[in-house]
Amino acid sequence: MAKKTDKRRSKNKDLPRYVTKTARGIYLFKRRVPKGVTESITALGPVPAFLSTKPGPADIRPIIPPSRVWEHSLGTDPAEMARRARELTEYYDSILPVPADPLTPAELKAIADEGAVLKAAVKLSATDPADRWKQTATVLDAASALPLEQERDTLSLFTALAYGGEGQATSLSAPVQVSMSGELLVGAITPESGVAVTTARPTGADGFMFDAMRTAVESREKEIAPKDTKHPLRLSQLLEPYSRDQGHRKGTADGIRRKVNRFKKFAGNKPLWDYDHETIIQYRDYLRTGDADNAPVKEATINQYIAALRMVWNAAPDRWKEYRDIQFPRVKLRKIKDDIQNTRWKSFTDVQMKDLWREMQRAWGPDAQTRLTPSRRQAFLMAVRVMLYTGLRPVEVWHLTSQSIVGDTIQIKYTKTHQRRTLPLSKHLADLPAFLAAGGFQRELEAAAAETYKGAPRGKASAPEALSKSLRKYFAEVRTAAGITDEKQTLYSLKDTMVRKLQMVFKTQGIPVTYDVIRDIIGHRTKGALAHYLTLTGDTDEGLELIRKALDSIEYW
Repeated sequence: MAKKTDKRRSKNKDLPRYVTKTARGIYLFKRRVPKGVTESITALGPVPAFLSTKPGPADIRPIIPPSRVWEHSLGTDPAEMARRARELTEYYDSILPVPADPLTPAELKAIADEGAVLKAAVKLSATDPADRWKQTATVLDAASALPLEQERDTLSLFTALAYGGEGQATSLSAPVQVSMSGELLVGAITPESGVAVTTARPTGADGFMFDAMRTAVESREKEIAPKDTKHPLRLSQLLEPYSRDQGHRKGTADGIRRKVNRFKKFAGNKPLWDYDHETIIQYRDYLRTGDADNAPVKEATINQYIAALRMVWNAAPDRWKEYRDIQFPRVKLRKIKDDIQNTRWKSFTDVQMKDLWREMQRAWGPDAQTRLTPSRRQAFLMAVRVMLYTGLRPVEVWHLTSQSIVGDTIQIKYTKTHQRRTLPLSKHLADLPAFLAAGGFQRELEAAAAETYKGAPRGKASAPEALSKSLRKYFAEVRTAAGITDEKQTLYSLKDTMVRKLQMVFKTQGIPVTYDVIRDIIGHRTKGALAHYLTLTGDTDEGLELIRKALDSIEYW
């Protein structure tokens, strides 16, 4: 809306224009490059001393940053901030095209006569500012006869005239607002223009009419707004800062991005205030029913998609003051009644494990006829064995290096739960240290960058998430070849299989592998205040020996 688009002013009236102050007390200068300014503009002449990196009075260089926002840190000293802000403002004013004087009503009328977008708004320039809002119905009717882009601009200008604040004329590519003197400014908003004037709400019955008319024009603006915008606070621009603030790992950040991108494709890429309750409801229903290109989504997955949006919404006010009054619409979701036993992965049976190992040897063994390289096949076989005797997740396996082996233990540092743990090196993984020392999983991550084709690397180094995905793909082929069709039996079922075998070790051999020990082996967190005091089983010598004895007792094939 008009009153939410001006990022150049700080709400703190004591700060110079374009200056904001962070929570840490650092002053920032941020000035958006006007849309009409060409990308090839260069600065020639003196620059502020604290910006110049070359000797001499002149500096010739491109000045349009990729973000189209000039941004500089001004330090923490108020006096120094004021001086630098003044220098920067004068500097950028000097290199920008000189704006035209504010358009008068007559000039606006001339533009309108030439077929521009101001036909309805111009008629109001001579009207008493307090009564302009009463022309809302007339303007809506007149604007509806214009082409869509012109209708958008007309309503944007009219909103600035009749209700105040600042709008954005999309065809003119220029901000618009009413100055303190009552003039309609189009593309000529200078510091001397002052803040945008907001029309006071009338009292009595006129106040209710004022609200209704304003709602009507804002609703129409929303209806004809482009699906995707270039607003600096649009949804896509929030994702990376959000994941960085939350400390998300790449896999988590990518998962949130995929879910939000699905919403963007449906509802457009806009600032958060442009998505209302109805939009979220329609998106929820769309996920349930699907369309020609997308199958319906399970209810549990819908909850995850909505939760990803809610997390971004809830975190936005912490970073951007413009979002402090924006809340995620309340959306009713269906409760998932299935308990954990019905939703978790299923372990493989002993017979299935023997069939899987036979097929893995056929598909990934030394004599396999496959497009996979010998080193990749060896890495896949080792990854499966590591998962079966450590409970590591697929992506965690690819983070293991030769430094992970300390004595006769495995130091696991990269985990989903951010909880490091130590496990004994089972006798079934006696060849793991030599494998890692020879390059192991790290060699596969760097394979594309290490190989050359026509004198250049064949590709970039892979991320652990990428090879984890590749392992899932090829394991699915092995699983199918072994005749396993249950969709709950996947690569992740290897951990469930290890847990089942540990439970059997306790029952058949009497080794005291309790639920707490199993939890410590597979890296699940202990919840509650007690977690602050508990010592992990692998952090004591006796605990390590207990785990070693249990893992050495497991046989799969």
